[in-house]
Amino acid sequence: MEKWEHLLTVTKDYIEKNKVYKLVKNKEVIGYYSHLLTHKNTVKLDNLFILPEYIATGCGKILMKDFLKRTEQMHIDKITLDAEPNAENFYRIFGFETIGQLESSIKDRYLPIMELQVRRKQRLKG
Repeated sequence: MEKWEHLLTVTKDYIEKNKVYKLVKNKEVIGYYSHLLTHKNTVKLDNLFILPEYIATGCGKILMKDFLKRTEQMHIDKITLDAEPNAENFYRIFGFETIGQLESSIKDRYLPIMELQVRRKQRLKG
């Protein structure tokens, strides 16, 4: 974990330039997510992090549902993300599909690139 600390640290500058939302329990930040507009109609879920002791407790779903609700008002076509390999199935639950892979900063480690077509999903409902 120490080896990746610089990758998991959210700086003040990052918070000032991007949308960052936190999940708090008993006055402790136990998770957060952030997103940014990468193209006119595309949002990237840049981070979704939960403290290890809160993984598999529903906290990730709370953050993801909040994120998806916020994006409904943004009139975007798709959402992209670079997933942690162990979280790939989590994102599939919400309809994301793996469209490729990205070499991580850690040698011989690859991150799934995932995408959710938002407008297509909305048209299917309506």
